[in-house]
Amino acid sequence: MHKNHSLAQHPYPFHDHKGINPYWRGIRDTLWAGRLVFNAFLLYIFAVLIVAQAARVPLDFFSFTLQYGPFLLALLVMWVVISAGAQVLRHKPDGSALVAFWQAVRHSFTPGMVKSILMMPLLMIFIQAFLTAKSMLPILFDFTWDRQLADLDRAIHGGHDPWTLLQPILGHESITFALELIYSCVWLCAVLLFPLIMTFQIHGRRLRHRYYFTYITCWFLLGNVLAGLFLSGGPCYYDVFTGDTARFAAQEAYLRSFGDHTLSAVGLKEILLQALRSGRGNEVGGISAFPSMHISMATLFACICFNLNRWLFAGSLLFVITIVLASIHLGWHYAIDGYIAIILTTLIWWFYGKVMPPQHH
Repeated sequence: MHKNHSLAQHPYPFHDHKGINPYWRGIRDTLWAGRLVFNAFLLYIFAVLIVAQAARVPLDFFSFTLQYGPFLLALLVMWVVISAGAQVLRHKPDGSALVAFWQAVRHSFTPGMVKSILMMPLLMIFIQAFLTAKSMLPILFDFTWDRQLADLDRAIHGGHDPWTLLQPILGHESITFALELIYSCVWLCAVLLFPLIMTFQIHGRRLRHRYYFTYITCWFLLGNVLAGLFLSGGPCYYDVFTGDTARFAAQEAYLRSFGDHTLSAVGLKEILLQALRSGRGNEVGGISAFPSMHISMATLFACICFNLNRWLFAGSLLFVITIVLASIHLGWHYAIDGYIAIILTTLIWWFYGKVMPPQHH
């Protein structure tokens, strides 16, 4: 595993201009170094905008930003505060701990941090564009793959639907609630916050770019293209799209026994289904199960942790396993949705590792 990822020096056109404050020059250099990433985000957003206009689907750039932007900003501030506090505890300053903490906070506002703050609205708009693209899939494709995917699941798991194998272990109220919380809240925090942390916490530009391009490609290739070609709803919608109300009835009954609060699989299922039927899928995201983007993003997190630290990598593997188990137990996905997501995300990560030029020190 590699741990040294220093930022390579490149001859930017404005690298040695005199009379410019070094801090602002550092910000400008950092933004210039990340121009390909910004362009990739913008390319996806404009592509979705064009398709949405052609399909006469409204694309609200700001609803997701207004809804989650303050929350994400709070998470970023919390990260800075915790990091500064950990730095003070680690170095044990001789003087005032409060003064040392404030200095650590001030030093956190590096050019990379400024880049992270500027990237935040772009990331929000990117996610909104993805949700809009996902909501348009039923316009182009039909939900015809649930039966095949469920049968494949049963075939590779010894004639059992995978959730039945997990139910004796996971089928307890406290475990189910914990998995709902991790699958909905913890995962969302990670998938929004980590791309921002990358800009100032990881110093190797090649590693950062490898992460961002894998991130964007997974959302597009797995979450849009493959999701459309193999459009399916997952076990929780199996009755809706196949007419078979018996196959996953026991799983549905178990989940409904805990109520339909907003974070529950049952509650979210109804929200998405109503949005699909009313044509408001662009507001909350459409329905598609194959492959699992929850597991894809968790796998990408593990891929980069492999290059950073063995303890982080171990924790990230535990996170992947937890998301896989939650996706099956809560009825969101067939197991094959997760298996394929892990394989394809790892292959995309490997591909960008091969085609990107090596890091120079």
